[in-house]
Amino acid sequence: MLFAISNNSQAHEDDTLLKAGVALYYQGDYEKALLHFRQCISHADQARDTLCLILGYRNVGNVYSRLGKPVEALKAYQQSVRLADASGDKRSGARSIMNIGALYEEMKNFEQAIPYYNKAEEIALAIPDSSILADCANNYGVIFEQQEKYREALAAYQQALQIYEKLDNSERIGLALNNIGIVYKFLGDYPTSIRYYQRSLDLAESTDDHFLAAANLTNMGNVFTLMGDYSKAISHQQRSLGIARRIDAVNIIIEATSSLADACAKAGNYRMAYDYYQQYVQANDSFLNQERSRQIADLQTKYETEKKEQEIVALKQAANVQMMQLNNQHLLVQRRNFHMLAISAIVLLGGIATFLFFSRQKLKQEQLREKAVMDTEYRERLRIARDVHDDLGSGLSRISLIAELAGKKAGGDHATGTDIRHIARMSKELVDNMRDLIWVLNPEHASLDNLIARIREFSSDYLDENHITSVFNLPQDLPEVKISREFQRNVFLTIKEAMHNVVKHAEATQVQITLRLEDEMMNMSIEDNGKGMELPASQPKGNGLRNMKQRVEALGGSYRISTVPGKGTAIEISLSVPLLSRSASLV
Repeated sequence: MLFAISNNSQAHEDDTLLKAGVALYYQGDYEKALLHFRQCISHADQARDTLCLILGYRNVGNVYSRLGKPVEALKAYQQSVRLADASGDKRSGARSIMNIGALYEEMKNFEQAIPYYNKAEEIALAIPDSSILADCANNYGVIFEQQEKYREALAAYQQALQIYEKLDNSERIGLALNNIGIVYKFLGDYPTSIRYYQRSLDLAESTDDHFLAAANLTNMGNVFTLMGDYSKAISHQQRSLGIARRIDAVNIIIEATSSLADACAKAGNYRMAYDYYQQYVQANDSFLNQERSRQIADLQTKYETEKKEQEIVALKQAANVQMMQLNNQHLLVQRRNFHMLAISAIVLLGGIATFLFFSRQKLKQEQLREKAVMDTEYRERLRIARDVHDDLGSGLSRISLIAELAGKKAGGDHATGTDIRHIARMSKELVDNMRDLIWVLNPEHASLDNLIARIREFSSDYLDENHITSVFNLPQDLPEVKISREFQRNVFLTIKEAMHNVVKHAEATQVQITLRLEDEMMNMSIEDNGKGMELPASQPKGNGLRNMKQRVEALGGSYRISTVPGKGTAIEISLSVPLLSRSASLV
């Protein structure tokens, strides 16, 4: 990963608090900048200064974006857009809309980012505003680059650079130079890439833009690694890491530690490579948070449906006003002519029809909102599973390769060899656990036939690796129906724990797994011919047996274990299968 940087709009230069906050923001002092922006919001709210409120919330979103807190950033940007829409400030609204797109772009969610850029660009053309157009061109370039469309990315970056130079905007010029350097790196023109990075770094240092300086140092270090100059690569990455930690730039910390691990390994310093890799894992674990991604999806869904709900309320209010007017007219007509009672009945029926119509519309909107939440969560879980596979999988494979190379170089050094074998063993265990995690996370696997197939695959492979014969008694035709993710996860982890117990403790030579499906009940047994247990099944000891019992009971099922010393152990599970429709979105 290289740091192609998306544009976030600037603060209002006429406001003292905003100017001070922006200066602290570019210096990387995000906590103090956040205090200034929040004070600005408080003062602007009291003074009813809508423009300062819009800019204050937008800059709060910028700070949270740099701190790696996308949920808080999205909330601030959305509030800025609401205020801009209410006041008719199209220019401020366009910049805040563009910032939301940049936030999704940083999360690799290009499908969500592009519509925001398109909307911001449409407004900028109508106003017109060349600086917003330049920012949109730069942000489109970032997407082209991530999609490996390097020629299109280079054209977009150069278009943005030309506008920035006309506007004499040093900060934006430095950003565009950095992004152009990245494209030349991917095109294999390393000297040209370094020249653009250096120009961008000089501008960043002259304007005290610490984030841009750290990003350039990281990018230069990556190019030096590709050129085989590992000493310069390590030096630049260490400078970048120092700045990033000082300003708490989480994204750059993750990239710098990963790149340092790679450069140190290629330079033959495996101890430093392992230390930096541990730092990378720690930083990355704190940044990758599934619950945070779910919160973002839920927050965006609520925001998109908010306007529709307001429109429904407005229609209902209009209908109420109309009914009052009709009733007044009806009373006047009734005083004049008794025969107008028929018209009164028609008005009443119309009112009932209107009420039923809006009630139906409200129910329909609720159903659409619930479906949007479920669909969004479905896509987020699928994306997370793929990202974990692509990012962590490649990283673990790289560590395994480093361990193999280090093992060959270690030779007769027993202590080093022990460390390396430990790394290799840890890598293999992590790869196995990650595969199971990906399988559980992927919503496409949440069906009964996939669950049974995965149980058979895991049990067969795991028992074969430990020289234990596996015998399966499974139904020939399994129904292709969806199941809940909770059911999928708990059943699979229960079987996995049972297999681990057999391998670790049973001393068995054969395991028989039997499955029976009767109506909506699933009965499963796992029997081994091992040494059995001394304790009765009603008093399970150890975390493994307790965990299995708790998982089954959490699903409303029954769990029983029977054992005879010297004659093996049998585990019996009975569960009601929560079948979902074939087209249902899993939650």
